[in-house]
Amino acid sequence: MSITLTAIASVITVFTIPLIVSFALVYFINDGNTVIELPIVRTIVQIMGITIVPVSIGMIIRKFNTPFADRMEKPMRIASTIIFVAVVLGIIAANRNIIMDALLKLGEVTIAQNVITMLLGYYSARFFKLNLKESISITIESGVQNGTLGIVIATTILQHNEMSLPSAIYGLIMFFTAGFIMWYFGRR
Repeated sequence: MSITLTAIASVITVFTIPLIVSFALVYFINDGNTVIELPIVRTIVQIMGITIVPVSIGMIIRKFNTPFADRMEKPMRIASTIIFVAVVLGIIAANRNIIMDALLKLGEVTIAQNVITMLLGYYSARFFKLNLKESISITIESGVQNGTLGIVIATTILQHNEMSLPSAIYGLIMFFTAGFIMWYFGRR
């Protein structure tokens, strides 16, 4: 289920992220002095490379060599977590002079966004009569998706490190909230 959700989200974000970010840049940042452009086609290609290609490779490997995929699942999960934490810590280190101010300004809204997203995931799953295990999976997937993608878009496509702060803060928060959900439901 996790892979299916990731695949669906990856396909959708390839097209929605460039449109939403383009709109947001014009609406929120266009003050006449600041010009930040989002190259739509390049963004779509990069998002595909970040999201669809790895998921597709994983699905192909699982289809043709399931034992290998099963053996690699845990090491890949650990490696991806380590890489994500390293990226988040790198962003925090690069922005250490403004991080506390950003945390104070963005902390509450990122916590709210994360919790609301997980609640929507959980109650949507329950609405469609999925069992508790599937509902928990959707809850966690909803809460931890796209932190990395936000960081990549801000730092590599927009080349604006400060814009990666909300995603970095969200990334820190999501580990705690998702960890709590896993701990809470893991006891049941």
